[in-house]
Amino acid sequence: MKKISDKVKIAILMIFVFSVFLTNTAFPASASSIIETEAKYGVPEAIDGILDKGWDGTKVNVNECTFVNQSMATDIGVSWRVMYDNVYLYFFVEVVDSTIGDDKFEFDSWGNYYAKNSIHMMFDLGYERVNYYDSNDFYIDVSCRGYIHERGLGTTDYIKYAVVTDEDGYNVELRFDHSAYSGFKAKKGTKIGFDLWGNDCIPPTSDRKYCITWADENGESYRNASRMGTIILGEIPEGVTPTVKEIIDKEHYPGITNETAEQFLKGTELRSKGATFKAITNLVNPKGGGNKDISVIVDGRPGKSDSEQYDSYQAEFTDKNDPWFGLIFSGDQYVVTSVVFWEGGQWGNGGWFGDAPKVQLLMNSEWYDCEQIMTPDYPDDDATAHLPSFQPYIFSLSKPVLCEGLRVIGPKNQFGQNTSCSEIEVFGYKTDTDIDYLTLDGKSSVIPGTTDDPALTGENTTEIGGPVTDVPITDQSGKNNAGNEKTTNHGKFDFVWWLVAAVIVAAGAVTGFLLGSKRKK
Repeated sequence: MKKISDKVKIAILMIFVFSVFLTNTAFPASASSIIETEAKYGVPEAIDGILDKGWDGTKVNVNECTFVNQSMATDIGVSWRVMYDNVYLYFFVEVVDSTIGDDKFEFDSWGNYYAKNSIHMMFDLGYERVNYYDSNDFYIDVSCRGYIHERGLGTTDYIKYAVVTDEDGYNVELRFDHSAYSGFKAKKGTKIGFDLWGNDCIPPTSDRKYCITWADENGESYRNASRMGTIILGEIPEGVTPTVKEIIDKEHYPGITNETAEQFLKGTELRSKGATFKAITNLVNPKGGGNKDISVIVDGRPGKSDSEQYDSYQAEFTDKNDPWFGLIFSGDQYVVTSVVFWEGGQWGNGGWFGDAPKVQLLMNSEWYDCEQIMTPDYPDDDATAHLPSFQPYIFSLSKPVLCEGLRVIGPKNQFGQNTSCSEIEVFGYKTDTDIDYLTLDGKSSVIPGTTDDPALTGENTTEIGGPVTDVPITDQSGKNNAGNEKTTNHGKFDFVWWLVAAVIVAAGAVTGFLLGSKRKK
């Protein structure tokens, strides 16, 4: 029998290695395999979860795919329609599902609504169809009970939706402002990457049991845009009246009416007066997924994502006080009237104070209590009560006070020190402003006769006593709290290259063995 030559052996080996590489590499789907639908130009009568005449003439798309590794039977059925106009994309989703839970069961403190009874909508507005999510790719989860979670947008400001639930299932009607992507063209022929999953969770087991999809059978379109299907925008009727964008009087501070905020916020935001801040905290070296640089809480931008907030998960205390976040004025003193504390992320195991926090003021290097009122009321020590994340609380001092800095301090929650902060805003005046304000000795700096009811208690509030120099203020501004360089996502690429190197070495070893065995014969 003729022996196989070394060259043939090597060729077989290389074919094997290459086939393994192909098997484990994600490539965009071919154009011929991409499922498509058309979006009619039109406008629903209202966003209320009820199928009205505005949806007449739209194509009904039916989800018929399941994940390839999924075999469990389900009672779920999903169909949906899509329209567009010059301002919005519109979706109407009908879900048949007789096994949905009540409000409490369907709530998820982590925002993982894909694991409950919900729809999962994935978008690639730029239609690049790459095998990852770029800057115009995102997803939206809408629960059967009206809860919502987004990933990639950073805000729900572009979304208006309604959910109607009955014993047979639920409807979701959703309007999306496509100006979220500045490059989007609302015209005939524009393509959008899109997929929609219907998630089935059967109470009392709180985990997804089944998923029925429109485009992707591999369960990858939530992170791989090339697995999505395609929506093509249809003909624009002649003489159509353009839709006027709905102007929503958005609350600058979510959960606080603009009128209430105006009442509580006295003075001027001090950054506009040239104030600069150094961030301080007694919680350092956190191990969570938030920003490790405490200066993020004074960058002038209330956070909307993990990287824009500082959370103290498994952090180390630098003093014996309760958890606190604060700032010191750089170089000058200012008269403070109000403080806005923006919480950061909220998770099932923390992110909040155990009870209502308070503002303390730094004067002559010591911390002092002061009279104040807070709005809104601080929620209970409970995960559900503190959702959604990134909520503001306004502290209004009963009288303006001259100080060197301030902090927001509160008791530990039920999980320990795990607390978060995304921003601290300070309102007040410069010292040359002609107003009545209090100083450390309780006297008015401008108008006599105001010391009968001073705002300051005059009591040092550090738990271990003594001036603040005995309780070090940890200034972590401008550096990584752990003393290390900030992490990047290079690690996953390093792993891939190590894997490739390992495959090459293994191939070389096998080749050497085959050649060596040939020589011995």
